[in-house]
Amino acid sequence: YDIRVDVEDGFPVFSLLPLPDALNALLVQHSVFYQWLTLRGIAAVDRVTGRGEELQSLAVEELELIRRECNGDGCRLVLALFPDLDAPLSEPESKPTARFYGEIRDWAKGHDLPIIEVRKLLADQDVEAIRLDECCHYNEAGHLVVAASIEAELKRLGLLPAICR
Repeated sequence: YDIRVDVEDGFPVFSLLPLPDALNALLVQHSVFYQWLTLRGIAAVDRVTGRGEELQSLAVEELELIRRECNGDGCRLVLALFPDLDAPLSEPESKPTARFYGEIRDWAKGHDLPIIEVRKLLADQDVEAIRLDECCHYNEAGHLVVAASIEAELKRLGLLPAICR
């Protein structure tokens, strides 16, 4: 990605390098530096355009639609908030994640919905042992740990139907 500090019409200049899409995807997946630049560039654009706030409000609107569907079908909605895997899980959430999840937590509290905080469940895990990449993808062992942790939390909350036990 071509990310420049200067701005045009109040927006950061942010564009794909003239490389094939597959090469850009390969760089994002396999270069921590390239991935970092990409994420920082997207964050800069979101800050300037307000797109991050728009996405936040769209996320809450989608959750509200899902909640209504669940209520109409006699289901129970349970939210699981997954951590980024770019830092040890014993550390607090990053500020952008805390802000994004904070609004979701507030919305969920207002509707008395249970939230499974996966970061807290995995706090004793070595992030290097359960992640596939620097961002947010779990490896096979990570998926098993997450599934077992969520299952245990659902049981603890009394939310796992007897048929699933």
